[in-house]
Amino acid sequence: MGLKVTFKGDEEQQKAMKEAYESVRKTKHGQEMIEKMELSDHDYIFRGPRKGMEHTCYDPSEYTFYIEIDSDHAACQYQGKGKAC
Repeated sequence: MGLKVTFKGDEEQQKAMKEAYESVRKTKHGQEMIEKMELSDHDYIFRGPRKGMEHTCYDPSEYTFYIEIDSDHAACQYQGKGKAC
């Protein structure tokens, strides 16, 4: 077990994804999420959003995070019933 993360895209995009990941990791919710991910057997992918996506989101069927790199990832965002921070 252990967290397996892949950052997709060119070198600049990968750098931005890693920075966003570290920014999220510093939030309370982000730290809790990463701790849960570390207990998983899945490989997680971080990449830019697909065409038509307007914000950062997670697809649990693919274990893929679609990161809008221009967003403030330290800020709270409401996702369904709770905050994503």
